[in-house]
Amino acid sequence: MKKIIRLQIENPKSLDPIYGIDTVSGDIINACYDRLFHFENDHFEPLLLEEYFSNGRSIYCKLKKEVLFSNNKECTSDHVVTSLKRCITKCEKIKTYIHEDIHTTDIQRVDSHVLKINTKMQLKDFVKIFSSNATSIVNLIDYNENFFKRNTCGTGPYVFSSYKNNTLRLIKHLNWWGKEELLDEIVIISNYNYEILKRMFLEGEADIMYALPSDVGSFINKRNIRVEYFPSLDTCCFVLNQASGRLRDYELRRFICNIVNKKEIVDSIHRENIYDLNCVIPAGLGYSYNKCNGSIFDSGKMMCKTTNDDKPIKILSVNGLNDAEVMCQNLKEQLYKYGINSHICSLDFNSYCDEFDKGKFDIAFLSWAVDIVDPIGYLYDFYHSKGEVSRAIRYNNKKIDQMIESNKSNNFDSIIQKAESEHLYIWLYQGNNLKIYKNRIIKLKHSLMDGDYSFRHIRVKS
Repeated sequence: MKKIIRLQIENPKSLDPIYGIDTVSGDIINACYDRLFHFENDHFEPLLLEEYFSNGRSIYCKLKKEVLFSNNKECTSDHVVTSLKRCITKCEKIKTYIHEDIHTTDIQRVDSHVLKINTKMQLKDFVKIFSSNATSIVNLIDYNENFFKRNTCGTGPYVFSSYKNNTLRLIKHLNWWGKEELLDEIVIISNYNYEILKRMFLEGEADIMYALPSDVGSFINKRNIRVEYFPSLDTCCFVLNQASGRLRDYELRRFICNIVNKKEIVDSIHRENIYDLNCVIPAGLGYSYNKCNGSIFDSGKMMCKTTNDDKPIKILSVNGLNDAEVMCQNLKEQLYKYGINSHICSLDFNSYCDEFDKGKFDIAFLSWAVDIVDPIGYLYDFYHSKGEVSRAIRYNNKKIDQMIESNKSNNFDSIIQKAESEHLYIWLYQGNNLKIYKNRIIKLKHSLMDGDYSFRHIRVKS
């Protein structure tokens, strides 16, 4: 039996492609579902499509034949039309991306394996949008929406089997349409205690491990263990919550953004292969921006003001994520030098996500990657009122919403300048992602978007 075991600190939040936006959920969704297109290495490719074209008024998509869902029903244009209509109705990010370019009535069945989308959207933009996990094709004809919260029925190479005691199992789709040989089982074990995971991995109980970059020395030169770095579009920052307590004060947010020594924070984790981040959009997407914080005002007055406020600022971190905890501690010490008291609240990953989504923090460490390879994806998540990050801090600027929704060019300076003036983020770094796995793992492919693994391709030596 060919099986791999992966260790990680967090559990998946949802198996539904529209709502499973965290990295772990995304890895599972990517293994169990297919989309019209996918982003492979550094380019887009058709996945479920045999061919596609645009005549300027409509985009035609011809599906591959004999593609079966995991319940052995053939995937037809009816499934795709139903699934895409649900996506553009329920997924706020996709709705913003298509911005009046596609309505539910525009997605139409032509025959059993051909559909058309009436739109003047450029084909390259259509491909980019419909390669995201949120647009995965789900079988809504045989199952209702609630089924997909904790189950899967897709055309991907793997099928959800069970989830118990922080252990999730995927088994191979016996009638998968692809030609490659699959693993029989993928086991994903979650535990927020990093030291337990490390011990299990070093003692040979697993094949792949989430490892802290600052702890890479524990794995180098160990027998049968490979250590590699891969590029990533992951963005690391501190989020300043404008809707919470003391940080409602614009001047305090501005002051913190100006006095924090970003280099000192990043240097504290002793990481190699990381790149300075000056704005929300990471390098590698054809855009760069030199952030300007503006002039630093009278720090003495602010020091008196903050010292007299006894309520400490809550800094939210992830328990077991050593790099985050070290940087949060460094931030706490820097704030204290300027008379700002703070305390660190370190939670397991799922609790951290709940607190973050509810905005129960003043400052939070965040590592973030979008699921659509485009600068607008980052602008949306951090600055649009319906974005995943900006929603947590209740940032709502209708002008910026409109600018993001209507922006069709690569000139994003005006959006960033306007949004950055609110002092909501301290940009830290964009880093290469660390991969640690056993030598028996072969055909390892890397996701450029979030730097994680792709179960679709991983195999083991015979």
